[in-house]
Amino acid sequence: MKTNKLFAVLASVAMFGMMFTSCNQNGQNNPDNKGENKPTTALSLTPASAELKVNETVTVKANKAVTWTVVSSTNSVKISATEGEETVVTALAAGAATLIASVGEEQEFCTIKVSSDEQGPTAKTIEASEIYPIVLDGVTYEANKDKVIADFRVNDETSHLYIWTAGETYLAGDGSGLNFFGNTEGYVSLTVASAGWSGGGFSLDGSYNAKLNELVGKIAAAPDDYFFHIGMKSTDNATHWLYLLGSTPGCDVVVGPTDFVDQGTVHQAKYDFKRNGAWQSIEVPMSSMSAAISALSFTEGVNILSFLSGGVTGTQLNIDACYFYKK
Repeated sequence: MKTNKLFAVLASVAMFGMMFTSCNQNGQNNPDNKGENKPTTALSLTPASAELKVNETVTVKANKAVTWTVVSSTNSVKISATEGEETVVTALAAGAATLIASVGEEQEFCTIKVSSDEQGPTAKTIEASEIYPIVLDGVTYEANKDKVIADFRVNDETSHLYIWTAGETYLAGDGSGLNFFGNTEGYVSLTVASAGWSGGGFSLDGSYNAKLNELVGKIAAAPDDYFFHIGMKSTDNATHWLYLLGSTPGCDVVVGPTDFVDQGTVHQAKYDFKRNGAWQSIEVPMSSMSAAISALSFTEGVNILSFLSGGVTGTQLNIDACYFYKK
């Protein structure tokens, strides 16, 4: 953000200066300069943009020696050199990046898009006897619909994905590449914005109460048989705080390499996943929160899954294949 603002200011200053440079009738510089001013070459980059697949490279060249920096919310690329007339950009993971070349007051940008050939899990069959989906693509749903006991997926009528203070807490993420089950039907991808906090959730209205009470009753009766599955991918080291079945203490899960601190309260991290840009599975046994679940009774709408990702701008939350299931 600061870089972009600086660039805009510098561009305005340059335009202001150009507007007040006097010329003679031959189009030359002001004769008072007696021809001593030599034209300067504007900074330029080749290429100005690039699209790569993971592990591919591109050499970006400047027409003069520059300082190279790269900005990416997903750590999707790395560069071979930080000084000089060229640098080699290597794609690490699906996402987007901006390569910045700077010299003096000049800056130029090369935008880079990285896609992935990763297929993720290829089997569409979910190993379960009962499934209660929250986020699940249509292809995989159809392949497993005989096992679906209750469908909690977003339909924008009775089930919604809500972002709290949308545009300030989360923005739409990159969302590139295949989903958890290896098809192109998409997944949930969000980027933390600049509000200093973030939050959202999948909200069900009261028409789901009977199915929710049936689910928690089954979990309470046989907690060892039930699990919650979520697919996540990232290349950053952010920690996320997830709540299941409302906001009841004891029904929360912290996923990350460090604990989640919320208004001074520390919530212990219990799960994590490889940060290599590929989809990973997290399995949460319902036996770990059976005491809290056994006390639940739903009489009105509820967030069946909610999430917080902290306040660091650019943090990515990529999730898919979210469902309760019985083995």
